[in-house]
Amino acid sequence: MKAANPTPLRWTMNLGVTGSSPIASRPRDRFGLAYFRVSASEALRNGLAPIIGLGPEQGAEAFYTLDAISGRLRETLTGQIVDPVIKSAKTAAFLGLRTLVRF
Repeated sequence: MKAANPTPLRWTMNLGVTGSSPIASRPRDRFGLAYFRVSASEALRNGLAPIIGLGPEQGAEAFYTLDAISGRLRETLTGQIVDPVIKSAKTAAFLGLRTLVRF
């Protein structure tokens, strides 16, 4: 008898790199790049097939943090793109801006 799969995922993969700014005059700035890919389990894909088609989901993100005033003010710009697990869904893209003020 084959054991049931206890998870809705078949496998996942995450890759990323972060580091200090490559701009010599901005040594406190940070950057990052990441990629992910997720595959639904066969049991989940087959179970939902009559309702909705599932495929692998993948996406990427990039960010840059600007350390503006001696560590008291930080601005982070981030961009993300996601190709969703639902086959009929469109690829989504997002831009974000985060501000951190330390008192």
